[in-house]
Amino acid sequence: MAHETGSATDPIDLLDKLRLFCIAQSLTVNEFRDEGVAPGKLLSVSFNGGFFSIGFVVNATTGFEGYVLTQASGFNASTAWGSQPNETSPTTSQKVVCFGILNGAAISDYHFAFFTGGVVMVSLNTVAGSWRHFCFGDIEKYGTYTGGAIILGHFIEFNAGLDNPFSADNVPFGYMPSSIATQQRGGFVRVDDISGIKFRKMATTGLVSASIRMSSNQTILEASRNRIHNTSPSTPTQASSLHPIAFAVPIADGSAKFSPIGVLRDVRFCNIQLLDNEQVFDTDWLAFSQGVKNNPDARPGTENTGFLGITVKVL
Repeated sequence: MAHETGSATDPIDLLDKLRLFCIAQSLTVNEFRDEGVAPGKLLSVSFNGGFFSIGFVVNATTGFEGYVLTQASGFNASTAWGSQPNETSPTTSQKVVCFGILNGAAISDYHFAFFTGGVVMVSLNTVAGSWRHFCFGDIEKYGTYTGGAIILGHFIEFNAGLDNPFSADNVPFGYMPSSIATQQRGGFVRVDDISGIKFRKMATTGLVSASIRMSSNQTILEASRNRIHNTSPSTPTQASSLHPIAFAVPIADGSAKFSPIGVLRDVRFCNIQLLDNEQVFDTDWLAFSQGVKNNPDARPGTENTGFLGITVKVL
């Protein structure tokens, strides 16, 4: 694996540094161009058969400032963003985003990590010690099937009324909301053929040569979120706080059960009550909050994300 840390003068500078990081990992950079309204910029990268674009977008009408991620099944030069083969949308309300990256604002700390056969993971310290995360690449698949390319975003609003990361439209990194209006703010996994998965029978209608938009019902970790966010063990330990980020599809027998299709490699949910941001623990894990770390019961004001965090394996 590879790990890089540093700072960026603004979100465009960070995209350029991400471009150079991808090149250093022998990933293919297809394009780095101006996009949309200034200072919009688009980086397009491909590896392991996946095609990914990360754009910095400023929308004065909606007030959105941040990164938008898309995933496609191919790449054609000089093609409009969103029009690549089977590309996810960069414009609809369901787009995958990393929200709260302010135009012109310096990024005091960033971490890039690349896991061979896995994902490019990006963690950013934006404002007031608030961390944002996104990734693109492949899940570690259970079974054999075509697909597995993933993009994951992070949508946490700067809003004093949202006292935890699951309030209103907030979507923490690694979660898929059930609301149709915000469904893809969380992420997207492309699964073009599920016939080879060695688990229970799954639905095939609408999935063959298509893609799965995941909701809260389609991640097997949703039930554990309250433990991670709201509680801590009576005698908490660092290692006991890790939870794999896994993905599943519905079984086609009407039982409302799900079968796992893979896991995000070397990235975990964690309770960061006993950890500081950027703290290395258990030799090779690096901890981050999912916004501003704070007591989940204190409701101190803007952007309290409690003890919900992630850890990234960087050594």
